[in-house]
Amino acid sequence: WVYQRLANALRTAVEDCRNVRAEPVFSFVGSLSAAGLAEEIRRLGSEADALAVVSVDHPAVSAAIAECTARGLPVYALLSPLRAPDIAGYVGIDGFAAGRTAGWAMARIAPSRGEIGILLGSHRYLGQEANERGFRSAMLDYQPGRVIRDTIVYLDDETVAYGAAQELLDRSSGLVGIYHSGGGVGGVARALEES
Repeated sequence: WVYQRLANALRTAVEDCRNVRAEPVFSFVGSLSAAGLAEEIRRLGSEADALAVVSVDHPAVSAAIAECTARGLPVYALLSPLRAPDIAGYVGIDGFAAGRTAGWAMARIAPSRGEIGILLGSHRYLGQEANERGFRSAMLDYQPGRVIRDTIVYLDDETVAYGAAQELLDRSSGLVGIYHSGGGVGGVARALEES
């Protein structure tokens, strides 16, 4: 849903640019498989003038980006940064700052006693990983001693996110807040509604 809305917004932005002649092409890969993402980067890279990718950070993805760059094709990271040395740039927010902002808000909203749970889509998305680090950092600054549960990683899958949220809600009687970073928002929301 988020990526479809982003694609629609980018398509509209290109259409509204009078001085730009471009035809945006969007590809949605339904898996976090680094091999599958790398294959799609290579495939699109053979047809495009530039790429913007939302991808997990993995050596196979970095290798595909390096191949594109060697042919003169710039590849940009979109929404989540990549460590690939040949990446042309990053378009997105500062995940650490976003996580700190969420931690600051949680410290003010949640009751002062009780546990905080963290649900994370995947550490392979560096943006999500930075969000978690920022959140934990802010909680240490604003509420040192607050109990923060171990992070539950659910692989950005809505069904798995639902189960992970249910697990967190069931096993922690003193839970007063959940920090969620990643996809699968619908699954987390459904678990919260049911609880």
